Amino acid sequence: LRSLDEAVRLGFNSRELIQREPLFDPLRSSPELKKLLAEMKPPGTARLWELLRARYPALGDWDPDAVLPAGTRLDHRVYLNPAEEFAWPDLSRPEEGTRGFCHALRNQAGVLVDGTVVPCCLDGEGVMALGNLRDAPLANILASPRARAIREGFSRRELVEPLCRTCGYRKRFDSGGLSKT
Repeated sequence: LRSLDEAVRLGFNSRELIQREPLFDPLRSSPELKKLLAEMKPPGTARLWELLRARYPALGDWDPDAVLPAGTRLDHRVYLNPAEEFAWPDLSRPEEGTRGFCHALRNQAGVLVDGTVVPCCLDGEGVMALGNLRDAPLANILASPRARAIREGFSRRELVEPLCRTCGYRKRFDSGGLSKT
């Protein structure tokens, strides 16, 4: 595969893409690493760093509790960007307020491997599907009533989608406590 467009055109789902793409070699070669990356919680964190150090010598003796510069290159097209832990958006989690801001649909959008367009990359399940590139051009999808409502809501510091109200990542864009209900 040479691009996401090619993957979409060929109809790959995310499991097939992970099985084919060289970028995901560490995940294929280590089922334990795949499981730990999915969980990313102690006590698995220590074992995760052990596996990462084995796969990426650039980490050397780096202590995961120490500050690592953003954008530390581990390999070709593989970077480590440490940041504060956040709660992944999930409709099964309680909402964390109705006020907040996000760059979704302003500076970014996501395209899932099946062509589904979502407001951000944290919606890997397509909960907020806006349309599909197989059915409509991206410009039309981004101009849809739902996309406009999400974008305009963020401009007003209002979280119009339930999934956004469970997202801990968007809190890093809030200022002055606007994320509180």
